[in-house]
Amino acid sequence: MEEARKARTTTDDAAALAKLDEAKELAPRDPNVLYERALLFEDMAKSDPRLKDMATATHQALFAPRPAKAGSLCE
Repeated sequence: MEEARKARTTTDDAAALAKLDEAKELAPRDPNVLYERALLFEDMAKSDPRLKDMATATHQALFAPRPAKAGSLCE
């Protein structure tokens, strides 16, 4: 995550997206990963408005309800 954040803040969008894709594979619902992806898509949407939908979808995934812990059924 730190490498992705650093790449995003230095406007290396390709590297940031690659690192965030790796992180998402390992933890698809991790709020930190979703948040960083949403920020990246927001930044990228400034130059390509088509990516605004990706930013919106990522924000929605971040704030989507999660099931309450129910033992091994939800893990």
